[in-house]
Amino acid sequence: MNHAKALAIVTAYDMYLECAEGKLNPAWKVDKPVDFHRFREKLGMQMLAYDPRSRLYAGDEKFRSSTQQNQTQRRRTSKSLSPARSMQSTSSGVCEDDLSSTTESSTRLCGFLDTIIEHIESCKRFPGTNGRLCVVCGVRTAKYCSKCGKPMHTSPIEGSDSQVSCFIHYHNTSFFGLAREDCKMVKKRQKDWSFPTEQQRQLNAAQMKQIHKQSVNRKRNVDNEGADNGTPSSSNTN
Repeated sequence: MNHAKALAIVTAYDMYLECAEGKLNPAWKVDKPVDFHRFREKLGMQMLAYDPRSRLYAGDEKFRSSTQQNQTQRRRTSKSLSPARSMQSTSSGVCEDDLSSTTESSTRLCGFLDTIIEHIESCKRFPGTNGRLCVVCGVRTAKYCSKCGKPMHTSPIEGSDSQVSCFIHYHNTSFFGLAREDCKMVKKRQKDWSFPTEQQRQLNAAQMKQIHKQSVNRKRNVDNEGADNGTPSSSNTN
């Protein structure tokens, strides 16, 4: 055990030197890195004063002092942490276990919908009695999404086999290419267009998911190749 701890300290010091040289991040560079003995002293003092219940490091929740806490105390000690340091719980008290159990036991959560909420809140009515043709179904509507600048129905239209509004269809990646406005993109005549059937929508959704998956994999491969060649990837530069 002592030998393992000694190896951990030596490894930690090597990591410290690598960071202090500024090669990983120029902001971390220091003029005079401390020597090994001073590093070990500061590390020891830090460890003696540290309380695992602070949840600042990975594995803190496994310490005896943390496991002795009840669920309420565990959430409370995790609330004050920044997202960069801990993913144990949110400010409202939801922890990772709650998210996992909810995701596994129900279909309530459908991902992060912040973007679509912004579009919903931007919906407005055309002034007066003026209306325009919906970009999805081609039927005149008085509503439009000001974030997109496009007219569309915000509620399902009568006579449609879909209980979903044109607004949702237009912003749904699975529906991309099926809207009336998309005829220009797919080189079709609008007068020959008709609202897609449920089978056509399902087929398009499956194909769009495949295209999206291929696009993500291709981007990941490009990023990995750039990292291997020492070239900063787009995900690291943003």
